[in-house]
This record gives sequence, structure tokens and C-alpha cells, in this order.
Amino acid sequence: MAAPLAGLILSACAQEKPAPPAAPRTEPARQAFEQFMKLESRGDPALVDLYSDKAKILNSVRYEDGMTRVWSAPTAKYKEKRKADLAAAGEKGGRNSYTNVEYAVEAKGVRVKAIRCSDAGKATNTVFFLLGPDESGQWLILEERTLTQAAGSHGVPLPQPPGREGK
Repeated sequence: MAAPLAGLILSACAQEKPAPPAAPRTEPARQAFEQFMKLESRGDPALVDLYSDKAKILNSVRYEDGMTRVWSAPTAKYKEKRKADLAAAGEKGGRNSYTNVEYAVEAKGVRVKAIRCSDAGKATNTVFFLLGPDESGQWLILEERTLTQAAGSHGVPLPQPPGREGK
């Protein structure tokens, strides 16, 4: 009889430990990313306000020969460039769209993976965003990583996501 009682006491003690902090849910990230897509589709420069001032920006280009070139940008300069790119795209009538959007909870927030398709440049690349709360609790882009498959010197087109072939 002592063994079952000991088991109950151990079980109760185990339940008294504080629960680990809950992992961030994907809903705030979904809302923030939907806002990002809406602002980008309108060419609205307010889009840059969705980036944390401490956001990490990385861009990788993979070439036909297997070589990959990676560059990073200071957040302030990247925000300036994004504003200029939005204005230029608006003048040309070009917009980005996103397909195959996936959300995955991580320790610091929610990782968003998507295929970004540029109507103006006919380019397609894979983008990864890490969205999470800043110090004030507002969900922002903490990290953006872009992977572009460069067209080859022989005119090899960039890969298209399903449903966009020939566009």
C-alpha cells in the first residue's frame, strides 16, 4: 500500500512545478504576414514598419554551377531600399505574390516559409521570415532570408511554383 501512496505524492509534486512558457502560437504571425502581403501588394511604404529595427537580413543567390553568394544588409539601409523598390514596382505595375506559405513555431517566434513570385521581373525565390514579438509585444519581422536560384547563362528560366507555369 505504501507504493501506491508514494506514487501519488510523486505525481502531485511533479504537477506543482511551474509549466514551461507556452510556445508562441502561429495566429499573430499569420496576421502580421497577411498585413505584410497586403501592404506589399499595394506598394505601401508602411511595409518597412513591419521590420524590427534589429531585423537580420540575408540574401543568398545560388548559381547554376552550384556556387552560392550570400549578402547581408544593415536593417536601416534595407528599409530604405525596400521603400525605393516598392515605389519602383508601383511605377512599373509589378507586385510580388506569395504561394505555398507554411508556418512553424520556433523558440523566438514563428518561421514563415513561402515562394515569392515577382510579376515585374518574372523571378521566383524562396523566402523565410522569422516573426515574433518585440520588446513592446508587437509582432514584427525579426529576420528575412531569401534564396534565389539564378537563371543560367544559357537562359535557363527560374523555377515556377505550381500553378504559375508560363506566366
